[in-house]
Amino acid sequence: NLDMIAANEVGYDKAFDCADNEHIVLWRNGRKLLPRNAKTQLARELIELIATVYAERRADATRAPAAATQA
Repeated sequence: NLDMIAANEVGYDKAFDCADNEHIVLWRNGRKLLPRNAKTQLARELIELIATVYAERRADATRAPAAATQA
């Protein structure tokens, strides 16, 4: 049971010994392709995605108890 996983294809001219990479990121009810980019930029995009998904989950969690008490 993972919250999120980032995967990349490994092979010739992919992932190792090169300056760029790409990821497919999967999480419950979502997925996003982070296209080929410099590894430092890819890391920034991944961190931003993690923060966004985390913030959405927190917002959903705070709304859920309020909705239950109004029903």
